[in-house]
Amino acid sequence: MLRKILFAALLLLSPVALNAGTPYETEVTCPVGGEVFTVTDTHSCSTFGRDMAFRARTSCEFVTRLPVCPTNGLPLFMDFSEDQVATLGAFIASDDYATMRSLSPWLRAYELAQVLGEDKSPVTFGLLLQAYWEEEKAFFDYPDAISLMLAEAGAEADRADPEGRPYLQGIIAYMLLRSDRPEEADIWLEKARESQMEGDAYAETYLTRIEACRDAMETEACQPVARVD
Repeated sequence: MLRKILFAALLLLSPVALNAGTPYETEVTCPVGGEVFTVTDTHSCSTFGRDMAFRARTSCEFVTRLPVCPTNGLPLFMDFSEDQVATLGAFIASDDYATMRSLSPWLRAYELAQVLGEDKSPVTFGLLLQAYWEEEKAFFDYPDAISLMLAEAGAEADRADPEGRPYLQGIIAYMLLRSDRPEEADIWLEKARESQMEGDAYAETYLTRIEACRDAMETEACQPVARVD
């Protein structure tokens, strides 16, 4: 599952199409409790551009992006080791997990990753980014969501490859504009411009679109679902 999460995150950095979506069902076994359930996967997938939140629009929107064990609510966000399964098994029996069950699946996965010792890692950044993309209302309602994302994104930007860094920083700048924090957005946009690779026309398009939205977030072209290209 971790491979698929990282692949989903990498999709945002690649403007080229992949393959047409072909769905199929497959069985998954919950590592805690052994429950077997069915998810929808795909043999292939195509991207059809990005929106202003920079979520990829694809031919495989039907896939189960985050399998969740039906009975105990465990989101399968990575391939857990035996030690991690033991840790999760004990935690799932706790009162703390009973409280955590009220969270949306991606946010629950984010908190469980922290239980497993992940913090400001590719895993926690990827999970929080997916929550922003897939569970928008829950994300913005989550306590300190923006501050947590800024910390995660700062760490991710430090280890990002040069080609991907301006896109990541642009994503955060746009998120801050949506949160009515334009001065902070300006800082991230400046970082993105500094990171932008010479000749990267797609980054130029995306960052220019974000800059144009700074004082026009109410317009249709600046809504999260508006196409970048």
